[in-house]
Amino acid sequence: MSDKRYLLIFPAIILLIFNSFFPIFVVINYSFTKPFSSDPEFVGVENYIDVLHSQEWWDAFKRNAIFTGIILAIEIPIGLLFALLIRGKGKLIGIVSTVVILPSLIPFVSVGILWRLLTRTGGPVPLLFNFFGMHYTLMTPQSAFWTLVVMDAWHWISLVFLLLSASLVTIPDVYYTAAKIDGSTKWQTFRYITLPGIKYSLIMVLLLRIIDSFKLYDENFILTGGGPGRSTELLSFFLIKKGIREWVGGFSAAASIIYLFTVILLCYLIISILTKGKGMLER
Repeated sequence: MSDKRYLLIFPAIILLIFNSFFPIFVVINYSFTKPFSSDPEFVGVENYIDVLHSQEWWDAFKRNAIFTGIILAIEIPIGLLFALLIRGKGKLIGIVSTVVILPSLIPFVSVGILWRLLTRTGGPVPLLFNFFGMHYTLMTPQSAFWTLVVMDAWHWISLVFLLLSASLVTIPDVYYTAAKIDGSTKWQTFRYITLPGIKYSLIMVLLLRIIDSFKLYDENFILTGGGPGRSTELLSFFLIKKGIREWVGGFSAAASIIYLFTVILLCYLIISILTKGKGMLER
């Protein structure tokens, strides 16, 4: 190898293999066996069949899909709105950016603890509801699920805001000046100038939030513990429950692989549809 610069990336490749690829191969091996039994044996696709016939799996999948759809419908429009409102506002950018990004700096566990304190009996959230003549408690499935949604939105709207704000500043002001001279409406300006300019950042934000929503665990565990009942038991919570609490290694490994390929397929379809098959690297 004449170019020695490529040698510098070898340590990173080795870390990637041990941190990503090696664990995946182990999980794939477990998914075709009964790994934690006294006599591990190869069972073929039996674990995958058990997962696909499991009502618990489908309930968790449906719950996660609904959760993902709701947070995308909340976080992306609000984050984009904040980014559009402060575009070109000078000093206002620094003030608003500082306030908005603060939640994203809080660790996952701390977010769960904070919202647990906010929503406990006698906490600020129940008191606020009582002020308006309403009752709030985490002990009902609907309240627990929507609290999880609000907590996630509060935590991650800042990420959407930051990425889209960075993309907006790359659009030349001359485009907006020309649109104003031509008499374009605000909607036309947004549709034909702003939206194409932030298209790829918007797709990236969409993918990041989908992936993050499917692996949400820490905040959920601390806030609701998957309850009441199974009302907030998302896929990541379901997998950890099966693999660690119930010690069903083969089942949880097969569920993890199905889970992984479902997210990969979903992301691929989104990229293909929104880029019309060109991919993220084509401009």
